[in-house]
Amino acid sequence: MKYRTYYLQLCDLFSAEEFVEVPLKRLADEWEITTRYAKKIIQELHRQKFIEWKPGIGRGNLSKLRLLYSKNEVVIQLAKEHIRK
Repeated sequence: MKYRTYYLQLCDLFSAEEFVEVPLKRLADEWEITTRYAKKIIQELHRQKFIEWKPGIGRGNLSKLRLLYSKNEVVIQLAKEHIRK
């Protein structure tokens, strides 16, 4: 559930369905965490199939991020889980 809150913040920053070039430092600053922890969150969101992530390899190459769900879909899913509990 913790990772979904980070995903909802990503939804506020970027639109779904298109790749966006984003430096990892920007995500870390937005979430107010270290870049190392931001990388861990991105990897977990990718593993859980919330995002597509193509890391930028090499100096000056930005990573590419694509959101796979809209904010409404995630909020509805969270609400359903809370109702079940």
